[in-house]
Amino acid sequence: MNALEQNPWTEHLAKLGRELPRPKAIVCVSAHWTTQTTKRLHHPTPRTIHDFYGFPEQLYQVQYSAPGFQSDDDSFSSKDDQWGLDHGTWSVLRHMYPEADIPVTQLSLSGHLNHKEHCKVGELLGKWRQQEILILGSGNITHNLRDLDFSPRARPRDWAVEFDERTREALIKRDFAWLWSERPQYKKLWETAHPTLEHYMPLMYAVGASTEDDKISFPFNEIQGASLAMRSVLYN
Repeated sequence: MNALEQNPWTEHLAKLGRELPRPKAIVCVSAHWTTQTTKRLHHPTPRTIHDFYGFPEQLYQVQYSAPGFQSDDDSFSSKDDQWGLDHGTWSVLRHMYPEADIPVTQLSLSGHLNHKEHCKVGELLGKWRQQEILILGSGNITHNLRDLDFSPRARPRDWAVEFDERTREALIKRDFAWLWSERPQYKKLWETAHPTLEHYMPLMYAVGASTEDDKISFPFNEIQGASLAMRSVLYN
């Protein structure tokens, strides 16, 4: 339960919150909000959503009461006032910015877009970076829950190590053929790393919002539970 624990992953998030320039607002693309079309949360006081079942009661008591970010620029999305901050957002931000005093909004993942099209929406977010707004993609480099192993001596799955490393290299080289899954010889590897793609697609928004002039770094790299690659990607 990374949302509650103090461990290397959450400690790196806290470090990012201390060291990054303080943003004026945060736009988070979470793996946990999929819609028919691209939507953006537009509410002055977003509710905290506990979108999971069967976890300890302590997790359901977490509230992240950040103010809403309500830009009127909706040229690429429609406004939604029914959603809130789901755990893809607050489980990260409560470690980065525990005071919850920075305005936050979420952008949904349209289920009708492919890798390249998600990346193109990310390009439109690039202009907000120039306004000191943090673009945050919350997902995983690999996400296969059927292959989890949380035993103490579990070693990372070979496929997870391979996919994570190929993605790292592709991000450095801006190799879009890999990032957009356009190499059919790796189809099986992709399907193993992501039986469904919602946890991969937030990365496309960060990539799309970046430029060739950005410096890329990887402030954290660990595979949890044998099959969850938790690599962080930072553009600045």
